[in-house]
Amino acid sequence: MKEILHVAYRRLNVYVSPDQYMCNLPGMHDYILAANGFLAKRFLYGSSYPFIGVKLYRDWFATLPIKPHVLEGILYRNAAKFFGL
Repeated sequence: MKEILHVAYRRLNVYVSPDQYMCNLPGMHDYILAANGFLAKRFLYGSSYPFIGVKLYRDWFATLPIKPHVLEGILYRNAAKFFGL
């Protein structure tokens, strides 16, 4: 899982949407560090539905130690910029 963080760091056109891989799996903390730091503008939120319920995952995602301004970017701003909205 760490490999995609390296690829995203090196390639500006790669965005990360960790969805179910953030769910208490090894490497989860690397994703959080990257989201709060050098990849803050290239994380996109995804719920991984139907594998995980949308509300269940969103509620859990909100408990992660992600900085509030970064969380806003992950949940909306980064995707809006990516899609040109």
